[in-house]
Amino acid sequence: MPRNAAFRPRTPSRGYIYNAHPVAAAGAHAHLDIIDKEGLLGRATSMGAFLRGELEAQLGESPFVGQIRNVGMMLAVELVEDRETRVPLPLRVDRMPHDVIRRETA
Repeated sequence: MPRNAAFRPRTPSRGYIYNAHPVAAAGAHAHLDIIDKEGLLGRATSMGAFLRGELEAQLGESPFVGQIRNVGMMLAVELVEDRETRVPLPLRVDRMPHDVIRRETA
């Protein structure tokens, strides 16, 4: 080891702020234990399937809905201009008539 090695400024290692800190790792491990013990993954899967079924029942025939999909409780409703061509609905909300929104969700 060089004589001046002890006096060189140390550069911080990658991490140790969050991603490799032992306390953060212990907290993440505790959360994973809770998810496993309480069966939260299975519950999210079954609740997501239920929610998707309800959305398909309510919005499935809408000409503005191209597809409804999910992974667990994370769901997506694809909004389209035309169901046949599946052209995406423009992102501007003012383009969709408000009576359609009320009719489709009532």
